[in-house]
Amino acid sequence: MPRPRDERGAIALVVAVLTVVLLGMAGMAVDLGHAYVARRDVQKVVDFAALAGAAGNNLPGTTPLTCSYGRRAAAADQAVQDVLRRLGDEAEMWQEAPTAQGLVDCDLRNGEVLYGTLDRSGSQPTLDFDPYELTVVSPARKVDFVFADVLGFDDTIVSAKATAAIKSPRVSSVPLYAFTGCDYGRQTIAQPNNGHADNELQLQHPDDTNAATLTSMTAEGLPAAASIAIPTPVPHPTPLTIYGSNLANVTAVGFFEPGPGELVTVSGADLSVSAGSVGITDIPSQVTSVPGDWYVRVKIGASWSTVATQKGDLKALQLIIGEPTLTCGQGSSEGNFGSLLLSNSKASGQWQQIAMNIAGGLEHSLAVHPTPADPWTCSAAQTGAVLWPAEGTNCVDTKPGMVANAAQAGFLTGLSGTPGRLSHRTGSSTCATPGSDNPTTVSGILINNDTLSCYLTDDTTNIGTISSADYDGAPVLSPEIYNSPRFLIVPVLGRQPTNGGSNKYQIVGFRPAFVTNQANSATRTSPPLAGNGLTLDKGSIESVQVVFINAKALSPLDSGDVTEYAGTGPRVLRLVD
Repeated sequence: MPRPRDERGAIALVVAVLTVVLLGMAGMAVDLGHAYVARRDVQKVVDFAALAGAAGNNLPGTTPLTCSYGRRAAAADQAVQDVLRRLGDEAEMWQEAPTAQGLVDCDLRNGEVLYGTLDRSGSQPTLDFDPYELTVVSPARKVDFVFADVLGFDDTIVSAKATAAIKSPRVSSVPLYAFTGCDYGRQTIAQPNNGHADNELQLQHPDDTNAATLTSMTAEGLPAAASIAIPTPVPHPTPLTIYGSNLANVTAVGFFEPGPGELVTVSGADLSVSAGSVGITDIPSQVTSVPGDWYVRVKIGASWSTVATQKGDLKALQLIIGEPTLTCGQGSSEGNFGSLLLSNSKASGQWQQIAMNIAGGLEHSLAVHPTPADPWTCSAAQTGAVLWPAEGTNCVDTKPGMVANAAQAGFLTGLSGTPGRLSHRTGSSTCATPGSDNPTTVSGILINNDTLSCYLTDDTTNIGTISSADYDGAPVLSPEIYNSPRFLIVPVLGRQPTNGGSNKYQIVGFRPAFVTNQANSATRTSPPLAGNGLTLDKGSIESVQVVFINAKALSPLDSGDVTEYAGTGPRVLRLVD
């Protein structure tokens, strides 16, 4: 028999080879784990960078610069670069230090900032453009291998991307509208038949009259006129001189807010009086700190001078603090804003559907028209127009004023098993002013009685300040306001709708609002006034008063319940990819 071959050397060779392979595989596992950790670190940095880039006013994006795969987000490049370099450079992450210019040069290898969501799964990257989303692609990071080079692998490149978006808190919209110019401050919606708007001037002591006749007044550096506007900030002292006749016996000058608002008086040594004029040394700070309309009258004996003649001619002099206000022209029979004609599957009949939309909220979302432009009308055939009942409706039908039945059922009595929007429910009172009655009873119905001023976070800010179009301060309203049934999100149209017309109108924005009749001077501790925004006639709603709020006064809402960004108002920042 032949002698068996000696295979002892072959076995050693196999063991050696397998050892190298096993060591290589073990090294590869270690190195891949290191690469995984490195990519995770990159992802964290990119997440922070996307949130930083989407913050502030960088979204929605409007930069028209384009790459082959989509639109560049040049507005956010600096914020993103700062985060990438601050968090990444310290860890020596990047092959090439990111720059603001490099982030918008259409080269994904050195990082990029884009509007929308980027898809890199195909042979060519593609971008689904969205002005409300910001995608950050990180620069490349080289990860060196230590053990895997036994198998011929020296290193790998890792990168990551993240998309942040702005959303709107899901707050129940209502079937009401405002229009540009009548979308700040105090506004009224009324029955079209026998209601009244807030543009009929009501002041304290409305029936008083005396011998004085007021013709004009002048403030420091401003010409004499029957109506003057003093820009904010107001210098102090600001003397004021009132001109007219029969003024020799004047004992006080009064500054009146419209409605049941504050009355500020100046008397005694601060007055200089003659037959033809009355002067004061300084307009009181209680007046100059409250933006909006004030009316000046003088006192003789126990009576104030006339507000207006029986024909409606104004005799009180108008003093405007801040920018002059626009007098809304909707007409005294319908108020300054109106109703949206949007169907509701839970009700039949026009007023019933309006009522159900008030009580239970809209069944579909509203959005800003993508290309709003004069004359601010739209049709189903127009590019970008979305009509009800589609989600994101931006082209709407309208009705000036509000049918009395719709207001009564929507706000108070409810309809088809749905309680009225303001009817009291456990937990519906989110802010009770000390000493106020919350809830309260209206027409035998227990309703929510929240006040707008109660949500102010300091004791000095007033409603006139936060309802001004000029407000540019920090948020001063508690996030709790979003939970109040009196808080509304109202779409704004580009123009006043025509009564009886057949046009549909573009939504150009949204305005937060609050059902209340509180005066501009109301501060955090001010109590609710009678009706708190509801004017009733024999138990039925005759008109509804709201205060439109500047969105900058609202606090951000960290809420999981969000919807697509409404185009204006409070924002919620989210990582979406």
